[in-house]
Amino acid sequence: MEYPIKTLLIFTSFFLFYTSGIASAQDLSSVKNLQLKPKYRMAQIIRYNADHFVMVVMNNPSVGENQSVVVINKDGQQVFFCSPQKDIPEASSVSVHDAAVNKNGMVSVIVVAVSTTVQPVSVLMVYDLNSGKLQRLVQLAPISAKSVAVDENNNTWIMGADLVKKNSRRVDYDLIYKFSSEGKLLASYVARSLFANNGFGPQDNEPFNRRKNSIDYPLLFANQAGKVFAWFAGQRTLVELNGEGEILSKAQISEENLKGRFVTSVAIQPNGQVLALLPTGITRLVSGSNLWKPIAYEQSSEVTQMLKVNPTNSIFVIGADSSSIIVRDSNNRIFWLPVTNQ
Repeated sequence: MEYPIKTLLIFTSFFLFYTSGIASAQDLSSVKNLQLKPKYRMAQIIRYNADHFVMVVMNNPSVGENQSVVVINKDGQQVFFCSPQKDIPEASSVSVHDAAVNKNGMVSVIVVAVSTTVQPVSVLMVYDLNSGKLQRLVQLAPISAKSVAVDENNNTWIMGADLVKKNSRRVDYDLIYKFSSEGKLLASYVARSLFANNGFGPQDNEPFNRRKNSIDYPLLFANQAGKVFAWFAGQRTLVELNGEGEILSKAQISEENLKGRFVTSVAIQPNGQVLALLPTGITRLVSGSNLWKPIAYEQSSEVTQMLKVNPTNSIFVIGADSSSIIVRDSNNRIFWLPVTNQ
């Protein structure tokens, strides 16, 4: 089953991280920031990818556009726009589930297309960032796609499941699929049986399920340096692969010392370390362990307020660069909070 678009409206999650702690307390007015334009106020997904912000924006259904995919640069200038609904005119509706861009300007979008004649089907749409033109359209059936990433070699990686094999309950099936820039399926990796004996209860059994007391979802991330990371939220497991799909590591993450606190977003550093944002701040996986440890912050009133999750101004981690954590608040402001590597 695909995740409903309404669910995506309440979260921004699974995004990349590169650094660790706040460097110094300072007034937020001196922190680099970006106010998103009003037309992006209905952005459902915002992720920081290859020095760009990738957004899925809800439009007015009455004009025949349910959603659009927008890419803006770090200065807030729009550099890419597409309307998947218009690019699949035979579909009665098109729901965007994820989008990603790489450093070469390749944009991959996964959607679920519905028509009156066929069952809903996942579709991969590949665009060129510079021209905005659709280059490839690939029907993914029987794969049900959940997340997408694009590596530095213009390969598209998709997290999902073969529904025919899954529903048969008799055969194993893979969860990661690699497509060439021409839309050819090159290989599939990470067998479902890898998670067969993790010991979680029925509620957490499926790798793609949302975790209890959390709003983080499955995430696929290419670090643009030869590695791909897959976060299987339902199994609390991070799998690291190289460009050939070989599993380099598999880490099952314990939550016992989070003490039931609400996880608002999860991030993955380019080196594969997992971080989670809580109402009290950011916590990270301790190196060589499966336990979380709070990151030390300078307790300036401004930074403390930014990290405090409340009904009027929720904070979501959406990425990082070499010197800053990048966060978004519910007022559609983006802040680069200075950090030091630790």
